[in-house]
Amino acid sequence: MTQGAVEISTEQPTDITIYTMQGIQKVARRIPAGTASIALEPGLYILQLNGKGHKIVIR
Repeated sequence: MTQGAVEISTEQPTDITIYTMQGIQKVARRIPAGTASIALEPGLYILQLNGKGHKIVIR
């Protein structure tokens, strides 16, 4: 993981959504196949990817 960002690798274009722990949507986009990096402020987030939620920490 990159400092201040989350890196996501997918084999096909994918819709992602990132929420704060308070439920505020910060990012909603379609990422292309390959690796995408999304900059975020430090904190805890929920990454929704392929219908599953993943807790992530950005430092």
